[in-house]
Amino acid sequence: HRRPRQQRRNRHDQHGHRRIGHRLLVRAVLGELAGAATLFFVGENLERYTSLEPYDPRAFRDLGVAYSAVGNLVQAEAAFRKAVELEPTSADSYMALVLFLVMNDRFADARQVFAAYDQHKDGDVDLMAEVVRQLYYDSEGARAVKLADTEPARVKASAEANFFLGKIHLEDGRYAVALNHLNLSAQLYKTSSSPYVAMATLYRKQSRWSAALKAADRAIKFDEEDCEAYYERACALARLRRLKEAMAALEKSVDLDPDHLEWIPDEADLKPLSSLPAFKKLL
Repeated sequence: HRRPRQQRRNRHDQHGHRRIGHRLLVRAVLGELAGAATLFFVGENLERYTSLEPYDPRAFRDLGVAYSAVGNLVQAEAAFRKAVELEPTSADSYMALVLFLVMNDRFADARQVFAAYDQHKDGDVDLMAEVVRQLYYDSEGARAVKLADTEPARVKASAEANFFLGKIHLEDGRYAVALNHLNLSAQLYKTSSSPYVAMATLYRKQSRWSAALKAADRAIKFDEEDCEAYYERACALARLRRLKEAMAALEKSVDLDPDHLEWIPDEADLKPLSSLPAFKKLL
């Protein structure tokens, strides 16, 4: 099954540089990295490298991933903790360790890592947001929710963590909880269109077309180039039978991102537009 459109699209994700390595970590813990012999060879070479370059935290993070992939969890954890020791002020090594612990359902231990990060960090990276975002993109929403439940104060202060938690609950049909997270995200990040786009999606799922339109318009107010906001606006307007306005919003959405053409034929909320010549021409 395809992931929901909002999950696959990462237009608002400003941290893709971190996600590649950490995605490999999640896949390793899940046992999804193929080729045990190859991974064993990689692990051996990383062990050799870390013995020659014992002060490179990136090598220890990679070694932790390799150990995780072959089920050597004790050595994996030791490698991740060594990376933190070598790089005590950087979010990357803490994030790798937290993800390892969370993927092994060790939430109490993960809390201790968050506390250590608070003591040593020298930047403003929101570690909770980084971890929740990564778990969301790797379809590990249930673990993200469990982690958030152990750190309510930390989550409450994080605009991005609330945004992704809102999307997780939204995609699982827990609309009231999702809306609480999205509203808090909007309050914390007052100029972002993203929470309002997600709210528009939520209201459409509840057939609350006027509320969906209002949320989409709010998103456009903050970002006039947000293709998702125009898509949401088009869907809401079509359901409200304001077809000319809906068609204009849909054309704007496609103009900003032609990939939207892929979703239009299967979008039930756009069916009222199907008989329009402009709609047929767009497809």
